[in-house]
Amino acid sequence: MSPTGNSDIHEALADAMSSRPYTHRQDVDTGITAVITVEEDMRFLRSTLRSVLTQNVLPGVVIIADATGRTSSRITTSFEVIPSPSGPVMEVPQSKHVTIHIVSAKGARSFGDAVSRALDRADLDDAPRALWLLHDDSRPSDDSCLERLLEAWRNTPGASVLGCKQCDWEGSHLHDVGMYAGHHAVHSLVVDGEPDQEQYDGRQDVFAVSLAGALVSMSQFTRLRGINAWLTTYSESVDFCRRVCLSGGRVVVVPQAEISHRRARYEGIRTRGGEPLKDDHTVNHAMTVHRSQQRYLYTDLAMSSWFIVWLWRLLRSFGMAISMMFGKKPYEAWVQLCLPWLALADIAGNMKSRSLVARQSKVAASSLHVLFADSQQIKQFHDRRDAFQSQQGRVLLSPLERAHLRTRTIYRWSAAVVMALVCFAAIAVMYWPVFRSIFSGGSLYSDVLLSTGASFTQLVQSATTPWVFGSGTGIPAPPTPWLLVLML
Repeated sequence: MSPTGNSDIHEALADAMSSRPYTHRQDVDTGITAVITVEEDMRFLRSTLRSVLTQNVLPGVVIIADATGRTSSRITTSFEVIPSPSGPVMEVPQSKHVTIHIVSAKGARSFGDAVSRALDRADLDDAPRALWLLHDDSRPSDDSCLERLLEAWRNTPGASVLGCKQCDWEGSHLHDVGMYAGHHAVHSLVVDGEPDQEQYDGRQDVFAVSLAGALVSMSQFTRLRGINAWLTTYSESVDFCRRVCLSGGRVVVVPQAEISHRRARYEGIRTRGGEPLKDDHTVNHAMTVHRSQQRYLYTDLAMSSWFIVWLWRLLRSFGMAISMMFGKKPYEAWVQLCLPWLALADIAGNMKSRSLVARQSKVAASSLHVLFADSQQIKQFHDRRDAFQSQQGRVLLSPLERAHLRTRTIYRWSAAVVMALVCFAAIAVMYWPVFRSIFSGGSLYSDVLLSTGASFTQLVQSATTPWVFGSGTGIPAPPTPWLLVLML
């Protein structure tokens, strides 16, 4: 490799290549090109490169898109793979090569924009059959990820996008397993963080998948003019899959192919510019996330309805802000108040993006009903999500333990009520003359306190006002506490 360029990427790549096991069980699919985008935060790049280079089936070309701007020209290296069949070897195996390009993606606004810039600057001799797209913080969880994606593509040749099951970095908890459309948004119907027990492995056709780890047909990618960077990294995946579905293509999730995705920017350990942050100094990207979702909403609607939708969302923003304030989320409340005004600034970009969606609308939405989630499914998903979040940090009790605690609570409250009644009866016996006058229509009065002719309204004012008029124009002073008792 040339000494010019990003030395951190060179070191990570050299480490990944040197750690490759010497084996003849690897094969190379020359029609697949992997694109890995890299930013200033390279904490996860080594693991991702190691996982990619130890796959049972390797891509013929690997493009590392350097978005840091420290790569000035294309840098190329390669290594040899000698695949061997599992049965008896009748002839000398032919060697295959994996070519690795490090290219600049300086100025990229999003993941999709970095992919497009990298493909332009890689200047490949032959157009690949498909692209395998990866973030630097999304690594294949095992050695069979690409192999399973290719097997699924052979079984469903009409698929244009094949996505993976998205898990956390350890690979034990789920992020999503494909997404369904509903109410001009997408819903995974998977609770983010729930344990992976293969409960969603029966899914196949979906409305959208994450492009992190996805296998995308190159012909479809070219026909749709690539990924729309206007939707940003947070929503460009669902926008691309939306255009695929509306143009008649298929989006398929392959749960057997698993990606361990750290989601560094989404979880706040990476800045908007790509710099790393520590886990205890995270940033809140709620503004960018909600703004991208709002852009998706408007581009999913006809432009003739935008004004009415904007008025409704303007009124809705006040209610959402109040709700966020009660939930002790002041920044999220500020985001809700800003969204309607940000929508006005996004009109030009939304119009251009809406034209891309309308151009691909060859299939009626009614024919895609299996890819849509109805209101009941969305409500059940929200209930499960709220229940899961409420259980975080709490001890889960068995039904027997809950029944025991409920019985003990009933006993305690019953004893407290009985004790209160006993105390009331004892006081009534001790002060029976006073209670007798109450029951006979008399009034309560004290021989100690001075009598007054103040009305009840004056009493309320004196008990609650923080201003005392005893001297001149008055002075600020706390109200007399016992006046509240007398008032009650």
